[in-house]
Amino acid sequence: MGPLWWYAGLMFVCGRLGDLVNLYIGMFVVPDVIPASDLGVVLPLMQLSNVLVLPVGIVMGAARKYLNAFLVTGQDGKVKALLRDLLTGMFVFTVLAALVVGSMRAFFIRRLALPSPALLWLVLGLGIVNCWGAIAGSLAQGLRSFYRLVAGPVLGPMVRLACTFLLLKRFL
Repeated sequence: MGPLWWYAGLMFVCGRLGDLVNLYIGMFVVPDVIPASDLGVVLPLMQLSNVLVLPVGIVMGAARKYLNAFLVTGQDGKVKALLRDLLTGMFVFTVLAALVVGSMRAFFIRRLALPSPALLWLVLGLGIVNCWGAIAGSLAQGLRSFYRLVAGPVLGPMVRLACTFLLLKRFL
């Protein structure tokens, strides 16, 4: 039970640190850059990017189980093949998502009433990063790499903060 409590406590602390970074982004950084009249579009855009994660999450639920079973039985070749297939599939999914958004760009911009067309690409990028993050988290969990799993809730918001500083003014 010792490792369980250690990792659970560590995940709790790292999760709250990530929450503080997200709070800073949401309360101070974004409102300073985006006009108050356009702040209402931020949450729907964030939720839209999460739609891309749904199919990846479904696949990763099953893949995590197989990955864990292959590790327990010592089938390293199957682990490598599953990882290769997952990464190849995710690359194909990323390219398809970019092609779909690119071909339907005018439709999305008109429906979402985006203040800047470049925001659509920012949403797509956020969705793709969320997809790759879901894969990384599932792989860390399946491979029992718990320190990487614990670092995610802190590193994710830190990367989001850095991207916010670097890209938000450029896209508006």
